[in-house]
Amino acid sequence: MITQTPNSIECPVRPADVVTLPAGTVVRTMHPSRKQYTLTRSQKVTVDHTLNGWVDLWNDHKHGVGYVVLPSIRWPGTGGYWNTVKVTPELCEAWGIEVPTIPTVDERYTRLDTVPAYGVGYDNRDEAK
Repeated sequence: MITQTPNSIECPVRPADVVTLPAGTVVRTMHPSRKQYTLTRSQKVTVDHTLNGWVDLWNDHKHGVGYVVLPSIRWPGTGGYWNTVKVTPELCEAWGIEVPTIPTVDERYTRLDTVPAYGVGYDNRDEAK
């Protein structure tokens, strides 16, 4: 069961979907020898499970109230270690699916430090290292 709250951003991908990750995609992994890597060529993966994103209303990510935490997809990789990719608007465009809508946060409930939006500085996308 996926819990939806007024600040949730639903992941547009479903478990068992097969998606192609383009070269340049940043992958986070639980593998102890490397925590993050960037794909040098495209890769097809079968999604095991998804995680919804949200608009941070408590400043948990220390980027201000209104910061967008992107939805993500996960699949088991080498040795069974989980791999995770954040679902950015660019990936949605590459997959030909609709970009998840950012919920409107009612200012009566919270004072925003930043307007919720997609983009560097507004969301938690991973940058290639």
